[in-house]
Amino acid sequence: LLDVMMPNISGYDVCRIIRKRYQKYKLPIIMVTAKNQVQDLTLAFESGANDYIAKPFQVSLLLERVERYIHAR
Repeated sequence: LLDVMMPNISGYDVCRIIRKRYQKYKLPIIMVTAKNQVQDLTLAFESGANDYIAKPFQVSLLLERVERYIHAR
C-alpha cells in the first residue's frame, strides 16, 4: 500500500523507484489517496501502480483488493 501524498516525495515517485527494481506481478502496489480525479488515477497507473483506492474507502474494499493480489501470486 502506498499513499500518494507523503512528505518530501510523492507516492508516484516512490512507485516509479520501486518499479525500477520490481515488476508489477512480483510486487503489487495499491495507491491509496484522497485524490480522486481522473488525472490522479491516470498518473498512478502511469507510475506503475497495480490498483488505486480513493479515500475515504470501506475496509472491506481494501481487504478484497489486497486478497486479490495475494491469491494471484
